[in-house]
Amino acid sequence: MKLLFLNYEYPPIGGGAATASRHLIREWTAMGCEVRVLTSHYSGLAWREEADGAVIHRLPAFRRQLHRARVGEMAAYMAGASLVSPLLAARWRPDAALAFNGIPCGPATWWLRHLTGVPYVVCLRGGDVPGFRCEGIDRFHRLLAPVTRSVWRQGAAVTANSPGLADLARAFMPELEVPVIPNGVDGTLFHPAGDEAGGGLGTVERPVRLLAVGRLVAQKGIDVLIDALARPELAGVELDVVGDGGWRTALEAQAAKLGLAGRVRLHGWLDRAVLAGLYRTVDIFVLPSRDEGMPNVVLEAMASGLPVVASAVAGARDLVVEGETGFLVPPEQPDALAGALLRLTADPMARRALGDRGRQRVEEHFSWRAAALSFLELVEQGIAGKTALRSVG
Repeated sequence: MKLLFLNYEYPPIGGGAATASRHLIREWTAMGCEVRVLTSHYSGLAWREEADGAVIHRLPAFRRQLHRARVGEMAAYMAGASLVSPLLAARWRPDAALAFNGIPCGPATWWLRHLTGVPYVVCLRGGDVPGFRCEGIDRFHRLLAPVTRSVWRQGAAVTANSPGLADLARAFMPELEVPVIPNGVDGTLFHPAGDEAGGGLGTVERPVRLLAVGRLVAQKGIDVLIDALARPELAGVELDVVGDGGWRTALEAQAAKLGLAGRVRLHGWLDRAVLAGLYRTVDIFVLPSRDEGMPNVVLEAMASGLPVVASAVAGARDLVVEGETGFLVPPEQPDALAGALLRLTADPMARRALGDRGRQRVEEHFSWRAAALSFLELVEQGIAGKTALRSVG
């Protein structure tokens, strides 16, 4: 099968959705699929390369930041993908296309279908769904609502990566079926520390350490976590933050103002192998987000044997089992977050038990191979529908 895959972000560009794209493409190519990717260019990267078993085409998007895209940059990618995908399809003849984000990728696959008849599947990730609380994009969703409805309606399928996101999509288009295909996790790269390394129990020689991973933007709620860490009952607890973004300076200033500068470390983005190692040196993973799709970082933390304290938002609610693999707290409530953290910082055996059950849950329910197969089933249904239409015609 030939698959044309569109995502405006692909490693090393982007965050969780880009990482998910890479894992899926590795699985598809390992199954024998031929995959071509249309993504954004960034300074220093090749315009065309072979990686992860696929051919990667990077399009001009005038992108200024590696891990953060502006609306204008997404629009530039959408225009380029709408132009290039039909030309590529005429020469390469893909069986189907996948838009890994309803916006900005969906309109390009919609246009491709109208010009060439190639069926497409829309893969919703979070901020591309109207109603998702993400940094003032509501006005863009209102403006693009007719386009979004048309893209979703004419796709062979529209998927979401969590039940909560599927509910949000159906609230926008009640007549739409939205099957859920959850993210997977690399359980080989992300694994628990052995007993010889402490195994998340902590020791009297060092303080309890928290870890948060994500873009430093309003959506991720790191400001709420820093506020919670300032509570006297959490004195001595340390926080490592991996990620970067427009809020970094403000978060550093917040930590300094609260007297936490020595206890809060902002690392920027780390290599995946380095990040995997960092998971194994901390005790608790924290996701204080204001909204989520399905956070890869929670799966990585659970695979690493860590208990998780997360905001009770869509995506996180689908991963964290209250009292079994971690705790869920209301978003934007630092007191509630501090209370949940205190329960775990004071009880190393509870941390170990929750972390062990988290690892077991990941092994049983979340694999990239299962996700890749689920997408292929939808693609095959789309191809079958196209063939049926031809025979009727």
